[in-house]
Amino acid sequence: DPASAVTETIEVMVELIQSGKIRHWGFSNFSSAQLHEMLRICDQQGWPRPVICQPPLSWLNREELADGVATCVEQQIAVTPYRPLEGGLLTGKYRREEPPPADSRASESAWLDMPDNGLHDRLDQFESEAAHAGCTPAQYAVRWVLDQPGITSVVVGTKRIEQLGDLLEE
Repeated sequence: DPASAVTETIEVMVELIQSGKIRHWGFSNFSSAQLHEMLRICDQQGWPRPVICQPPLSWLNREELADGVATCVEQQIAVTPYRPLEGGLLTGKYRREEPPPADSRASESAWLDMPDNGLHDRLDQFESEAAHAGCTPAQYAVRWVLDQPGITSVVVGTKRIEQLGDLLEE
């Protein structure tokens, strides 16, 4: 919660640990500077440090690799990214100059903009890499994230259970 002081948030985590309601705590969507501040506060107060980080990370969205993931690795914090399929963009279902599939996130919600030509060029490159690796686009998207240094696991979101089948075949 950006409106809450970091110290206050950490205090709540400490209280939850001390009361036996949780064993460990983690964070999501914090910058490297914010992580360093959290660690400084924990060390200064003698509080348990976070043990896991959940950043957004995908073949299309690599910004966290340069700073956040490296900081976590340095501080021995597990990294379990979310959005490896980038809202379905990395599944191969969106085609240049074609409407989005009827059951896709892009057709159901305004949160995912339709890819422009520049993004389609990047998606073409991604799909070429996936084919070269002998994977479907979805398999390659997850594999790419898991192959990054410091990544311990990945959070995969699907709309339907059958979409997991493609990921589990690998």
